[in-house]
Amino acid sequence: MILRDKVKTIHRESADRQDDMLLKLANFADDLEDKKKATALRQMRKGEKKTRVYCRMHFQQGRYNKGGGITRLQVPVSWSIRDEYDETAKYTLEHPKTIDQKDDDLWREANCPKGIEFLIRLRNQRHFGQAETDGTPFTTDAMKHKFIWNASSEEAELVLEGNYTNEDISEISQLMLDNMTRVTEADDRPQYITHTEFSGKFRVWRESTSTSPSGRHLGHYKALVATIYKSLKTCERERLHEIQDDTIECYIGLINYTIKQRYSFERWKKIVNMMIYKEERNVKIHRLKVIHLYEADLGFLLGAKWGKSMKTAVKDRSLHQGQYGGLPGRDCTSLTYLEELRLDYSLITRFSFAHFDNDATVCYDRILCSIASLAGRKYENIDQNFGYFISPLYQVSNTWNRTGLDQLTNNLVLYLERIVRKPQYESTRDEIRISRWRIHRTI
Repeated sequence: MILRDKVKTIHRESADRQDDMLLKLANFADDLEDKKKATALRQMRKGEKKTRVYCRMHFQQGRYNKGGGITRLQVPVSWSIRDEYDETAKYTLEHPKTIDQKDDDLWREANCPKGIEFLIRLRNQRHFGQAETDGTPFTTDAMKHKFIWNASSEEAELVLEGNYTNEDISEISQLMLDNMTRVTEADDRPQYITHTEFSGKFRVWRESTSTSPSGRHLGHYKALVATIYKSLKTCERERLHEIQDDTIECYIGLINYTIKQRYSFERWKKIVNMMIYKEERNVKIHRLKVIHLYEADLGFLLGAKWGKSMKTAVKDRSLHQGQYGGLPGRDCTSLTYLEELRLDYSLITRFSFAHFDNDATVCYDRILCSIASLAGRKYENIDQNFGYFISPLYQVSNTWNRTGLDQLTNNLVLYLERIVRKPQYESTRDEIRISRWRIHRTI
């Protein structure tokens, strides 16, 4: 703390010291009758002052909706206000997208932090809880009991074997479950994290990435895989390498313990969602973007397990070959290039063809964890212990906030690829905690 305070003091006084230094150098050049150098130094001093002024001005301008968090929010006039809202009553909220965006009479603005908190919580409860509200097939009490979070129930095993039937569900729901039959052989051996996976992931992970609500900065992990200065003595370098390796082994042991014992750390159960504006000066409630922040080691574990299984699925061609989103070696430019080739081929050969593109609306918000887990077990050899220790993350969220957290951002694209071309459902509700400068959702 003492060193940090000194650094802050130096940073705060740096501008004045720089200004004094340039002034002294300019005066010294005058004494030496070096007018050209003195003029250049004074121009440099003047330019530095202008730069600081413009930086401060840009900072104040950016606070309008960039750096200052959510301080203004526009919602439809028909929406209930915080003091009049009844939690036990059912309300039909008018969708903001259906309202004229340019008619100010149809919108009202909220500036009070408590009011903004209430409106965002109300909107997210309805947005992320569409399947629950609409009573879609897999959100009924009976189906929730049969298909639990980690897809480890007897019914889930029957689905994976292709032997599940239920006369109480619709034909479409049964068809979806029929398409969840396992396409890979089951492997019950635990899949532990290795030293190579740990070092490889954190070495390429950008340190500026926001993670870890607990305060354990990503730089702490980056230091474990950083290159030791070659200017140090060989014995000193070897000692530092041993410290790095020993610390990495400690982290790997803790992570593998969670897999083996099906246990989730308490700090993993706290996930912060930052809400920011999508567009500059657009403060309407449906133009908010949600960024999910959770622990770095949890993100590494999810990325390592699901990323490895995704690569295996692509290699084995067990996924639909027409998918490009979130798959290794495939991106949007490749898809556009292939579409151009198909069109050119049709024009040259005069061969007629039909083309259909389907962009699933808010697809990441409509995924049930139970269905995602079931789809994951269908395509890849995902260790069941992995599902067991992930499950409490969702279940504790349900206990705290009356919700199931169906969004872990780094892995939703993996979930989506596994249930493509099948009905997608979700069931989430959000509790949002607001501070003065930014809105967080703590789970």
